Amino acid sequence: AATLAMAPAEQTIKALFHDQDAFSAAALVAYACAAFALAVLTYGIAVPSGLFVPCILIGGALGRLWGEWLRATIGQGVDGGVAIQPGIYAVVGAAAMLSSVTRITITLVVILYETTNELYLITPIMAAVLVAKWVADRWSVSVYDLHIELKCIPLIKHSPPRELTRLVARDVMAAPVVTLRSIEHVGELAAVLD
Repeated sequence: AATLAMAPAEQTIKALFHDQDAFSAAALVAYACAAFALAVLTYGIAVPSGLFVPCILIGGALGRLWGEWLRATIGQGVDGGVAIQPGIYAVVGAAAMLSSVTRITITLVVILYETTNELYLITPIMAAVLVAKWVADRWSVSVYDLHIELKCIPLIKHSPPRELTRLVARDVMAAPVVTLRSIEHVGELAAVLD
Protein backbone atom coordinates (compact mmCIF):
# COMPACT_ATOMS: atom_id res chain seq x y z
CA ALA A 1 0.00 0.00 0.00
CA ALA A 2 2.86 2.38 0.78
CA THR A 3 4.45 1.64 -2.60
CA LEU A 4 1.29 2.89 -4.25
CA ALA A 5 0.18 5.72 -1.98
CA MET A 6 3.41 7.33 -0.83
CA ALA A 7 5.41 7.32 -4.05
CA PRO A 8 5.23 9.96 -6.78
CA ALA A 9 2.89 9.15 -9.65
CA GLU A 10 5.61 8.04 -12.07
CA GLN A 11 7.05 5.58 -9.54
CA THR A 12 3.56 4.24 -8.82
CA ILE A 13 2.98 3.70 -12.54
CA LYS A 14 6.31 1.87 -12.83
CA ALA A 15 5.44 -0.29 -9.82
CA LEU A 16 2.01 -1.17 -11.25
CA PHE A 17 3.43 -2.01 -14.67
CA HIS A 18 6.75 -3.66 -13.78
CA ASP A 19 6.95 -4.97 -10.20
CA GLN A 20 6.80 -8.75 -9.97
CA ASP A 21 5.95 -8.66 -6.27
CA ALA A 22 2.29 -9.21 -5.50
CA PHE A 23 0.09 -6.30 -4.47
CA SER A 24 -2.76 -7.09 -2.10
CA ALA A 25 -6.27 -6.77 -3.47
CA ALA A 26 -7.26 -4.47 -0.61
CA ALA A 27 -4.36 -2.10 -1.34
CA LEU A 28 -5.19 -1.98 -5.07
CA VAL A 29 -8.92 -1.38 -4.47
CA ALA A 30 -8.23 1.28 -1.83
CA TYR A 31 -5.71 3.01 -4.08
CA ALA A 32 -8.03 2.94 -7.12
CA CYS A 33 -10.92 4.34 -5.06
CA ALA A 34 -8.75 7.05 -3.48
CA ALA A 35 -7.21 8.01 -6.84
CA PHE A 36 -10.68 8.18 -8.40
CA ALA A 37 -12.06 10.34 -5.58
CA LEU A 38 -9.09 12.71 -5.73
CA ALA A 39 -9.25 12.90 -9.54
CA VAL A 40 -12.94 13.76 -9.42
CA LEU A 41 -12.37 16.33 -6.69
CA THR A 42 -9.44 18.10 -8.35
CA TYR A 43 -10.92 17.93 -11.83
CA GLY A 44 -14.30 19.13 -10.57
CA ILE A 45 -12.91 22.24 -8.87
CA ALA A 46 -10.90 23.13 -11.97
CA VAL A 47 -7.47 22.66 -10.39
CA PRO A 48 -4.94 22.14 -13.18
CA SER A 49 -4.21 18.55 -12.17
CA GLY A 50 -4.33 16.83 -15.53
CA LEU A 51 -6.35 13.91 -16.75
CA PHE A 52 -3.93 11.38 -18.22
CA VAL A 53 -1.92 10.47 -15.12
CA PRO A 54 -4.94 9.94 -12.84
CA CYS A 55 -6.56 7.78 -15.54
CA ILE A 56 -3.38 5.75 -15.92
CA LEU A 57 -3.18 5.29 -12.14
CA ILE A 58 -6.82 4.26 -11.72
CA GLY A 59 -6.87 1.97 -14.76
CA GLY A 60 -3.46 0.55 -13.89
CA ALA A 61 -4.57 -0.28 -10.36
CA LEU A 62 -7.77 -1.96 -11.57
CA GLY A 63 -5.93 -3.85 -14.32
CA ARG A 64 -3.26 -4.92 -11.83
CA LEU A 65 -6.04 -6.12 -9.49
CA TRP A 66 -7.39 -8.33 -12.29
CA GLY A 67 -3.88 -9.58 -13.08
CA GLU A 68 -3.15 -10.36 -9.43
CA TRP A 69 -6.43 -12.28 -9.19
CA LEU A 70 -5.54 -14.29 -12.29
CA ARG A 71 -2.03 -14.98 -10.97
CA ALA A 72 -3.46 -16.19 -7.66
CA THR A 73 -6.07 -18.32 -9.46
CA ILE A 74 -3.92 -19.84 -12.21
CA GLY A 75 -0.66 -19.90 -10.25
CA GLN A 76 2.80 -20.69 -11.51
CA GLY A 77 3.74 -21.77 -15.00
CA VAL A 78 5.04 -25.21 -15.97
CA ASP A 79 8.72 -24.37 -15.38
CA GLY A 80 8.01 -22.73 -12.04
CA GLY A 81 7.98 -19.35 -13.80
CA VAL A 82 5.11 -16.95 -13.51
CA ALA A 83 2.37 -17.79 -16.00
CA ILE A 84 0.52 -14.53 -15.49
CA GLN A 85 2.28 -11.15 -15.47
CA PRO A 86 -0.04 -8.70 -13.67
CA GLY A 87 1.87 -5.72 -15.05
CA ILE A 88 0.56 -6.47 -18.54
CA TYR A 89 -2.99 -6.30 -17.20
CA ALA A 90 -2.13 -2.98 -15.57
CA VAL A 91 -1.02 -1.57 -18.94
CA VAL A 92 -4.19 -2.83 -20.63
CA GLY A 93 -6.33 -1.47 -17.76
CA ALA A 94 -4.66 1.93 -18.02
CA ALA A 95 -5.33 1.97 -21.77
CA ALA A 96 -8.98 1.06 -21.25
CA MET A 97 -9.46 3.73 -18.59
CA LEU A 98 -7.84 6.42 -20.74
CA SER A 99 -9.93 5.43 -23.74
CA SER A 100 -13.18 5.42 -21.78
CA VAL A 101 -12.58 8.90 -20.38
CA THR A 102 -11.00 10.64 -23.37
CA ARG A 103 -12.44 8.53 -26.24
CA ILE A 104 -9.01 8.41 -27.88
CA THR A 105 -8.40 5.14 -29.76
CA ILE A 106 -5.67 4.82 -32.38
CA THR A 107 -3.46 7.53 -30.91
CA LEU A 108 -3.63 5.88 -27.51
CA VAL A 109 -2.64 2.49 -28.90
CA VAL A 110 0.31 4.07 -30.71
CA ILE A 111 1.39 5.99 -27.58
CA LEU A 112 1.28 2.85 -25.44
CA TYR A 113 3.14 0.83 -28.07
CA GLU A 114 5.82 3.52 -28.25
CA THR A 115 6.00 3.56 -24.45
CA THR A 116 6.22 -0.19 -23.94
CA ASN A 117 7.91 -1.16 -27.24
CA GLU A 118 6.23 -4.57 -26.92
CA LEU A 119 4.60 -5.70 -30.15
CA TYR A 120 2.62 -8.50 -28.47
CA LEU A 121 0.69 -5.94 -26.41
CA ILE A 122 -0.88 -4.20 -29.42
CA THR A 123 -3.75 -6.68 -29.81
CA PRO A 124 -4.91 -6.71 -26.17
CA ILE A 125 -4.49 -2.94 -25.88
CA MET A 126 -6.41 -2.41 -29.13
CA ALA A 127 -9.21 -4.70 -27.97
CA ALA A 128 -9.43 -3.05 -24.54
CA VAL A 129 -9.41 0.46 -26.04
CA LEU A 130 -12.15 -0.34 -28.55
CA VAL A 131 -14.40 -2.09 -26.01
CA ALA A 132 -13.88 0.68 -23.45
CA LYS A 133 -14.71 3.38 -25.99
CA TRP A 134 -17.78 1.49 -27.20
CA VAL A 135 -19.11 0.99 -23.66
CA ALA A 136 -18.36 4.59 -22.68
CA ASP A 137 -20.02 5.96 -25.84
CA ARG A 138 -23.08 3.88 -25.03
CA TRP A 139 -23.51 5.37 -21.55
CA SER A 140 -22.05 8.90 -21.53
CA VAL A 141 -20.30 11.66 -23.45
CA SER A 142 -16.59 12.32 -23.52
CA VAL A 143 -15.12 14.50 -20.81
CA TYR A 144 -14.01 16.92 -23.52
CA ASP A 145 -17.52 17.16 -24.98
CA LEU A 146 -18.81 17.73 -21.46
CA HIS A 147 -16.38 20.61 -20.96
CA ILE A 148 -17.45 22.18 -24.24
CA GLU A 149 -21.05 22.14 -23.01
CA LEU A 150 -20.17 23.43 -19.52
CA LYS A 151 -18.19 26.36 -20.92
CA CYS A 152 -21.01 27.17 -23.39
CA ILE A 153 -18.63 27.04 -26.33
CA PRO A 154 -20.61 26.87 -29.57
CA LEU A 155 -19.78 23.71 -31.45
CA ILE A 156 -21.37 22.66 -34.71
CA LYS A 157 -21.69 18.91 -34.80
CA HIS A 158 -21.16 16.78 -37.91
CA SER A 159 -24.87 16.20 -38.38
CA PRO A 160 -27.80 18.22 -37.03
CA PRO A 161 -30.03 16.83 -34.28
CA ARG A 162 -32.99 14.80 -35.54
CA GLU A 163 -35.47 17.45 -34.38
CA LEU A 164 -33.98 19.97 -36.81
CA THR A 165 -34.44 17.78 -39.88
CA ARG A 166 -38.21 18.37 -39.80
CA LEU A 167 -37.97 22.16 -39.58
CA VAL A 168 -38.30 24.48 -42.53
CA ALA A 169 -37.07 28.07 -42.83
CA ARG A 170 -40.40 29.66 -41.80
CA ASP A 171 -40.23 27.77 -38.47
CA VAL A 172 -37.19 29.77 -37.36
CA MET A 173 -37.63 33.08 -39.23
CA ALA A 174 -38.81 36.27 -37.59
CA ALA A 175 -41.41 38.51 -39.15
CA PRO A 176 -41.16 40.98 -40.79
CA VAL A 177 -38.19 39.85 -42.82
CA VAL A 178 -35.26 42.29 -42.76
CA THR A 179 -33.02 42.34 -45.80
CA LEU A 180 -29.66 43.94 -46.54
CA ARG A 181 -28.01 44.91 -49.79
CA SER A 182 -24.83 43.09 -50.81
CA ILE A 183 -22.85 46.28 -50.11
CA GLU A 184 -24.16 48.10 -47.04
CA HIS A 185 -22.96 51.09 -44.99
CA VAL A 186 -21.75 50.23 -41.50
CA GLY A 187 -24.23 52.64 -39.90
CA GLU A 188 -27.17 50.97 -41.65
CA LEU A 189 -25.88 47.52 -40.67
CA ALA A 190 -25.53 48.61 -37.02
CA ALA A 191 -29.05 50.06 -37.05
CA VAL A 192 -30.50 46.82 -38.42
CA LEU A 193 -28.66 44.76 -35.84
CA ASP A 194 -29.83 47.04 -33.04
